[in-house]
Amino acid sequence: MYDLVVIGNPAYYENKSMELASGALYAAITASKLGMENVAFMGAVGKELRPRVVQISNEHDIEFFLPDSPKANDFQVSLELEDKRFVNLVGTQREIGIRDVPDEFLGAKMIILSPVLREVHAEFIEWLSNASDSTILLDPRFRRVIDDSRVRLLGNHRLGEGMLSFVDVVKPNRLESKIMTGEDDPFLAVEVLVESGSELGIITLSEEGSIAFDGKDFYQIPAFRIDKENRIGAGDAYLSGFALKMLEKRPISECGAFASAVASLVVESNAGIEFMLDTEEVERRTDVLLEQTTVR
Repeated sequence: MYDLVVIGNPAYYENKSMELASGALYAAITASKLGMENVAFMGAVGKELRPRVVQISNEHDIEFFLPDSPKANDFQVSLELEDKRFVNLVGTQREIGIRDVPDEFLGAKMIILSPVLREVHAEFIEWLSNASDSTILLDPRFRRVIDDSRVRLLGNHRLGEGMLSFVDVVKPNRLESKIMTGEDDPFLAVEVLVESGSELGIITLSEEGSIAFDGKDFYQIPAFRIDKENRIGAGDAYLSGFALKMLEKRPISECGAFASAVASLVVESNAGIEFMLDTEEVERRTDVLLEQTTVR
């Protein structure tokens, strides 16, 4: 049985080294480096990127299933980040369908859905929820390609098109949560996420930390302070850390503090997928953040 399956198409930043972008495979790598056993990854990939994805998966002891994409790369676009910077992104827009998922993946203890360009749709999530007893965690990304060369966030997304009633945990960032709920206040937004069906809502707030709500209590989890403005990959690292502690059935406050500690180390390393996760340092930072976490 798999402890964790991560689903989403891989993508690369177009630069000299073709650096792996944050997303599903990045989340799987983080989970593997945290010591989670039996991690698997699934995402569609074009012929050009396939050898890189296979190599990375093998190097990190991640089992993989890569449905074919009909083109070498289906998009090459400029992606607007949350901080208004733009990066060039290469990957595939192929939608992930029901028939793509191996039966053995449905028995995973946890499934993280981490799309890059809306390749995971509401109908797929509903089917997955009905076909599997897995705990499902969703990292929503509401993006669309415009002018065949740029990607921007969607607006007025109507609560993720009904996705929330089929997931156990949803983790948008501040901007995504506003798109999903229409609320500027993250406390109101996370409450709406849970009222709309998710058992647990989490909103990551960059250097301000994160907020989690389980329908009863709000958990304010600080970020571990580091001197880095570029936080690419932090959300994926956070969700992998949170999933690991959920597997261990730890309290929400500990899950959040651990997740925040992991994200801080990944960002601080500034090493792409070559980041190191010192377990003693992760635990030290977790203890620091737990002392600062508040519940109300």
